[in-house]
Amino acid sequence: MDNDKKLKQLQTQREQWITRIFWLGLEIALIFAIPAALGAWIGTRLGGGDLRTGILVGTFILSWVIVIHRYNQMSKKMKTLDSEIAQLKRDEEEE
Repeated sequence: MDNDKKLKQLQTQREQWITRIFWLGLEIALIFAIPAALGAWIGTRLGGGDLRTGILVGTFILSWVIVIHRYNQMSKKMKTLDSEIAQLKRDEEEE
């Protein structure tokens, strides 16, 4: 019975992470939009042209670095939860 309780808890955590992935989509939109808007504004205020383009390229690269980091964090947690769920199911089948 202890495995059933742990399994339900892990499945609940997994569902919570799936919801977090939805919110990550919104976060990603903001990760790209805010730096791009600020970069365009700052680049325009400082002279425009190539400087603005350079700043926008920099913000785009920075945004991707942040997105990849967030994805790796969430992916690692999901894999851990999936592994624990699979192990508990195997343990139940053996009993």
